[in-house]
Amino acid sequence: YLENSFKQQRIFSAYYGQGGEREVTTDEMQTALAEFYAKADVMVIQKQSGEEGETIKAQADGYLNRVKAGEDIYDLIFEQEKAAYDEAIKEDPELELEEPVRPENDSRMVIFNESNRGQYSSALIDAALASTPGEPILVEDTTFYYILNPRDINEDPNTLLAYYDNVLQ
Repeated sequence: YLENSFKQQRIFSAYYGQGGEREVTTDEMQTALAEFYAKADVMVIQKQSGEEGETIKAQADGYLNRVKAGEDIYDLIFEQEKAAYDEAIKEDPELELEEPVRPENDSRMVIFNESNRGQYSSALIDAALASTPGEPILVEDTTFYYILNPRDINEDPNTLLAYYDNVLQ
């Protein structure tokens, strides 16, 4: 099986890969990458029920508006995590928790495609794939609110290199 699969891949690459008889251009690959993949920074907010749930929804809307206004989503993620930390310590001063630090840029960036359906909710994947770079959105599933800050999947040439074989197929 592996030998046959390897041979099929070599034949396919000989035709359609770089330098192949019917080579797919970089522009075509970038277009396909943007069509089937999405890239976004993601802020996750746990949903609650009742009155607290309404407060959490208002907070999610507030974070979305702030990202839309140009605030850095990573600063907001840190703000959210710091507030949760402060609240937990306030409730139980004996609690031993590690104080949060600002997440590194790109540390909460996710590349979405159809194969993520087992890892993320369908609502999140559908919204990410339908999103437009530069237009932050709020997504909701049964458990979480997500602030997505969509980015251009082709902004980093290494992304195409990393997904080249998947996109070519």
